[in-house]
Amino acid sequence: MDRMYPYPTVRDPADVENTHPYVFNDWSFDPDSLTGEVTLTEGFQWSDGEPLDAEGWRGGSST
Repeated sequence: MDRMYPYPTVRDPADVENTHPYVFNDWSFDPDSLTGEVTLTEGFQWSDGEPLDAEGWRGGSST
């Protein structure tokens, strides 16, 4: 594993029924086509210091 993956969303222990944005600022999922779309929160970095972007999330970047 080249990089550590941050959690896309988080759960607050005081509000465990709801998922809250973290790396994924917004998201949607289509259960019929099994596809999803996300908006990444700006400012996150991989554990190696590279900016976290869509290309890196897909695995298209290599370090």
